[in-house]
Amino acid sequence: MSTLFSTISCISSITQLLVVYLRYGGAGLLELQDKLRIERKKHKLTQKQVADLLDITESGYGFYEQGKRKPPYEHLQTLAARFDVTIDYLLGTSTIPHMNKEQSDSLRTIEDVRNDLANDRILDVDGTHFTPEAKEEALRQMDLLIKLRKLEK
Repeated sequence: MSTLFSTISCISSITQLLVVYLRYGGAGLLELQDKLRIERKKHKLTQKQVADLLDITESGYGFYEQGKRKPPYEHLQTLAARFDVTIDYLLGTSTIPHMNKEQSDSLRTIEDVRNDLANDRILDVDGTHFTPEAKEEALRQMDLLIKLRKLEK
């Protein structure tokens, strides 16, 4: 019986995906709300479970799936991690849902890059070490960017 339910559930998800695909003329044109709904159902989660994961109300998450509200970046990070997809995929800037291990391992935060620069582990575009003045200016710019990003959150 459980195999039957899982087959029906899979067919239902595939049918929904096909409907959305036909509605928008291609998988690359799926809207964020459609991808959220498809990924949630693919992972057999309720809207309530996803809302709890994000620490918001069920109706708040429902608004994301209805396209009435856009999730903040922190929620996109959580959703992408839970659904094992990239944020770019959710936002439609990439049609590739998953990053390979090598790509994932190469991701670094601006703070990581800033620390590498401060410790002379990054070279200038010509392959030489930054001059003290250039290094100081780059660090100042990165510190400003880090502060601005933290204020946005």
